[in-house]
Amino acid sequence: MDEQTFRRLAPDAVAGRLDPDVYARWKDAVAEHPDRAAFVVRVAEADARYSGVHGPIRDVQVREPARRVPKRNVLMLAAFFAVFGGLAGALAMMSYVRAQQKKNAPAVALENSPFNKPANEPAPANEPPPENAPPANEPEPEPEPQPEPEPQPEPHVDPAPVTGIVLATGRVRGRKPGADWADLAVGDALEGLERVAVLDGRFEFRREGLSIRGEGRLEFGWEGDVVAFYTGRMVVRADAGRFRAYTSHWSADHAGFVVQPTRFGGDLLLGGGRIELDNAGATAPRHIALEDDKQRPLTPTETRRLDGELLGPHRVLLAWDGESANPGLGERVSPGALGDGHALRMVPGEPGIGEPPGVPCFTAEEGARLRMRVKTDAPRIRVSLRIEVEEGYREVDALVDADGKGWVVIDLPLSDLRAGRYRSEPGWLPGHACGALLISPAIDPDLPARYVLSLDDVLVYVPQ
Repeated sequence: MDEQTFRRLAPDAVAGRLDPDVYARWKDAVAEHPDRAAFVVRVAEADARYSGVHGPIRDVQVREPARRVPKRNVLMLAAFFAVFGGLAGALAMMSYVRAQQKKNAPAVALENSPFNKPANEPAPANEPPPENAPPANEPEPEPEPQPEPEPQPEPHVDPAPVTGIVLATGRVRGRKPGADWADLAVGDALEGLERVAVLDGRFEFRREGLSIRGEGRLEFGWEGDVVAFYTGRMVVRADAGRFRAYTSHWSADHAGFVVQPTRFGGDLLLGGGRIELDNAGATAPRHIALEDDKQRPLTPTETRRLDGELLGPHRVLLAWDGESANPGLGERVSPGALGDGHALRMVPGEPGIGEPPGVPCFTAEEGARLRMRVKTDAPRIRVSLRIEVEEGYREVDALVDADGKGWVVIDLPLSDLRAGRYRSEPGWLPGHACGALLISPAIDPDLPARYVLSLDDVLVYVPQ
């Protein structure tokens, strides 16, 4: 019996089986050494076995205490089994996926394989190769290298497509980037200039789809493809384009406007068309404060004054305003197109609004135009005119689209008129007397309908 086992023996259990003398010797032996105490017990058991006084010790059981496993070992074992389980699951999933891929893969018929042929079928003889097949031992020819395409030169894009000065009665200067100001004259090209300054007098600049006109002192320029206005009062007509006045930006769509920039804003008077500002759109007639893009409608008086500015210098050949001078066909109604005064309306049963035959109107001139405000539900209107010629007269006309959305402004060059049935003949003959001017809805013979038509501010003029 080892020392640890002996020390776990209960002394009371031993004392119940030994006589007092042996028990005293046992206690002395325990104090000295466990082996000696065990020897005392065995001697006592042997004596008792032969003497019959004391029975053998049978109920003494030796038990080892339960050992506690450290928590660290438990965590390490748990982590090990978790990793091992994950790896086993991944391997099982991979095996399943591969089995499914093999199961769903299309079967490939190996016709020439001996394993797919019946046992008694003779092997096929060697067939000759096809005529166009390359020899078995020769490598396939390499494709010829294709020549690289030549690089195409990029098209030149002028950031500011401009043309020359049309009119200048005062001193005009231009400046190129990084250069000083230089004097300009009528007809000088503006290519390459970043700014144009007019010190006094009248000035007009034109290019395709854009014209800028002003009097007094003014300055404008280009920033890429953006037209920038710096100072002065300028009249602008633009089919399209982008513009800027200090911190305000806008784009135009067949618009006519007057812009007067200042250091912290300025004014924009929109007389025709539509523009798109930074955060909103505007349709004529509108007044726009450039410092905050606030808008308000123009009054009738402001609108007529703005119309005069947009027309520029011109000579009037004919005017019907519904107030003083009126044609023979049509009746006066109130209010007019701008909300005040009167307009002209077609009378039912009459062909339109205008002068009847036999009444002279004006003399045709080169560059004359017809401008009017129109309100109709017809898809198009017809402008007809009788031109006096040596052999009599010539009936000429032109068709103009109308959108039917209230009052709209139409500005038509009279050179668009053509000679009635003889469409190849010119209709506008400068120097000849014109009469029987008639404006009417264009009626389709296949779809007869009764349309209404109203006119205001009819003007035949010649730009100067």
